[in-house]
Amino acid sequence: MDIKDYKTVNSIKQLTVHPAIEDEKIEDTLDGKAQLLADMLEDQNSIDFFRILVRTTNPERLLDYAHQTRTRSNEKRLHIPKAKYFMSILKRVGINVHFRKDKDGGK
Repeated sequence: MDIKDYKTVNSIKQLTVHPAIEDEKIEDTLDGKAQLLADMLEDQNSIDFFRILVRTTNPERLLDYAHQTRTRSNEKRLHIPKAKYFMSILKRVGINVHFRKDKDGGK
């Protein structure tokens, strides 16, 4: 048997995608970006807040601020929780972080 007779991944000309994989990744949706924020900041309790935040603010900016927060945390430069530091960045750049229900109960 010659070495050319062995099948390898690279010898397959057509790759198939599993049908369960959808065209839209979870990170591409607003809820996915909110979940990504919660994961980056290790704050799953605030997922509802993050869902509101990504709908009212540019999600790419939020993810950038979360990345900055995570980087500082990994460098051991944070002495407060990541979520608290993230909120301080949002307040400093002027992003509204107070969401209130309407007087009629949000209806």
